[in-house]
Amino acid sequence: LGSRLLTPQAADYCSGWNIGPAPGNEIPVQEVVDNFIGHWGFGESIDESGADAPAEANILRLCIDKAIWNLKWRPLWNVYHTLEKTAQWYRAYLDGETMSEISLAQIREYEQELEKQIVESANVCQSK
Repeated sequence: LGSRLLTPQAADYCSGWNIGPAPGNEIPVQEVVDNFIGHWGFGESIDESGADAPAEANILRLCIDKAIWNLKWRPLWNVYHTLEKTAQWYRAYLDGETMSEISLAQIREYEQELEKQIVESANVCQSK
């Protein structure tokens, strides 16, 4: 998305985008919270909703179809690995680390995993 915003067609991409888990890779909200707390290292989840409060959805889903079709993008990391990386990023921020270094390191890791997946897919296609 970022690279598309640097092109003459940038106006085509200046809108809201959902970037999230692949369909079928969603988890309940409580599991998101518990998983994040586990990666954070401490904390607790407290449900403070009242008995008369409207019910919340158990699972929240993002429709990522726009990113899939317009950007030819698909999630590489599953929701658990993404939560781990998100917790690491926020921990680094709160610890005063140099966020450009942290962000670039995470981008490099993502790119390396993407390259590995591309090579593995090519090998599967060649073996057929």
